Amino acid sequence: MATASTLFSSISNPKITAENLFCRNASLKTLLCLLAGICCTFSAKFSGSTLQEAMSYAIKNQTNPLTISATGYAPYIEARARKASQKTGPLSQAEKNAQRIRDYWIRQDFANEIEQYAKDHEKDLFRNRWECAADKKGLYSRVQWEMDKINDQMDHELDKRRNRLSELLKSEEDALMKESFAPKEDPESRHERMLSRYKELRMQKEEERVKVAEEKKEQQFKRNCEELRTLMSRKIATEIAEEGRKARYEKMCDAKERDKEEALYADMWLRDAEAKKEKEDRDEKEKKRHDAKYGGYIKDQMQQKRLEKQKVLREKETDAEIRVRSLFCICMDDILIGENYKIC
Repeated sequence: MATASTLFSSISNPKITAENLFCRNASLKTLLCLLAGICCTFSAKFSGSTLQEAMSYAIKNQTNPLTISATGYAPYIEARARKASQKTGPLSQAEKNAQRIRDYWIRQDFANEIEQYAKDHEKDLFRNRWECAADKKGLYSRVQWEMDKINDQMDHELDKRRNRLSELLKSEEDALMKESFAPKEDPESRHERMLSRYKELRMQKEEERVKVAEEKKEQQFKRNCEELRTLMSRKIATEIAEEGRKARYEKMCDAKERDKEEALYADMWLRDAEAKKEKEDRDEKEKKRHDAKYGGYIKDQMQQKRLEKQKVLREKETDAEIRVRSLFCICMDDILIGENYKIC
């Protein structure tokens, strides 16, 4: 009984060392060695399995940073990666896994840079295509306007010529009809008529000659008169200025039309770019939400798994403690029986 009380007091009192107990009784020494071996085996078994499972879980989920951060193994993996970057010898499996993670994110950064370059190139290409299309459309509009102007002028000249020819044809037809329905005349009346016609043509020709002479005289006077030349120069300058104003107005209208088209295309491009950006933002938010949801799910799973492991660990510890206590009781019974036998 004294030995049992001494053993319990040594367990509860840390000042009493195990050497005193070993010196008192060799069977107690054997029992403590057995208990220490059981505890060491139990601790090594569970700590080793937990570390192995943690490493395997980090390796399986090495491509998802949210999963790694959710499991709590990110500092461990980063430390292993830094340690692997400083080594020059053969790499271990954990170092290879860390290197794979670094290579994966380097490839992801490179892919993002390529994607950004492709987007910028697509914008520049769209702008160049739009400018080429706007230039072609402007040139086509200008050429079409000039062609319409020339066609209208030609149609106007053709209508004038047709009207003049129709009037001449009608006058000739009227003269022929009048001549055909006119009564027959005698030679004297015919002679008088022809003579009057001759005088009429002669007077008409004389009037035309006088008119041409007057025009020539007026032209000569205009060329020799300084005041008329000044007035004509002013008139010509005014007409040229008016034509210049008309040309500038047409050019300004064309520029406004071109600016309007450019603004329309720019607005279309901006709306398209905004729609694409909104779509990308929605996709990015959806991806983040999905990743966060998945990370929360992983955290819950890991927490549940950790609780289950702790529960199993507590059960095993309780079982081991019960076994140790039963073994301790058996040993104490053997010791008491041996002491009683010695006493007897």
